[in-house]
Amino acid sequence: EVETAIAGWRSGEHGVLETLQVKDRTLLVFSRSYGYLCVSELLADRARPLMAKGWVGDMLYEDRLLPEPLARRLFDDPADLDWARKKFPPLFDGSQPHAHRLFGQLVNEAKARGKPARDQFLWSDANGDGLVQDEELRLFRAEDAGGFSFKSMWRSAYDADLALYQSTVKDKKITLWRLPIKEWNQAGAPVYDLADAKPYGEHDIGNAPECPVLWASAKGQTIVNASPLAGFAPDGHRLWDYPN
Repeated sequence: EVETAIAGWRSGEHGVLETLQVKDRTLLVFSRSYGYLCVSELLADRARPLMAKGWVGDMLYEDRLLPEPLARRLFDDPADLDWARKKFPPLFDGSQPHAHRLFGQLVNEAKARGKPARDQFLWSDANGDGLVQDEELRLFRAEDAGGFSFKSMWRSAYDADLALYQSTVKDKKITLWRLPIKEWNQAGAPVYDLADAKPYGEHDIGNAPECPVLWASAKGQTIVNASPLAGFAPDGHRLWDYPN
């Protein structure tokens, strides 16, 4: 379940597929709603998943059941997981479609209880099999990463070096974030360290959703899909805006 959900995409899913050349390799980058992104190496007969990241609730976008390897990592205290199972049983028994919406309620109520759930995930293949092992998978909260979050209203932003770009909104200000690749491991997968996620610009945006969509150019310029539409230099300097 977790292998299918995190390291691949299933028929019927919508998103954006792009190819990216990294030296002599062709990478296939798939991204879709809620900030999900999967990078694979395009081989002659298949695409081998290398890394993926996103919001845990996205695992429930098509599937109805939260994979157990993810469920048991939502909280530190088993009592909190017991609370979640009793409060939101469809997440764990697969009895309700569109369960990602219910997961959003779980995240909000857990935070209100003072016991926030780990609702973000990051995976890099370490042994070259293209599958997800427990030791390769990290779940985290935005609070664990200094406020950095993978959530987005739609697709993910990245540049030619596969640095990841995100945005967060607080007190009507938008913060731009960049997470560069730390290294390429022996399995040929990109590895990221959440400690390397750094804000590079903070701006007033007139009307911004909770998780504005970003687009990044090969040179690291970013565009924020808010109102107004705004463009930023790699150092976070605001270059222009336009009515949206």
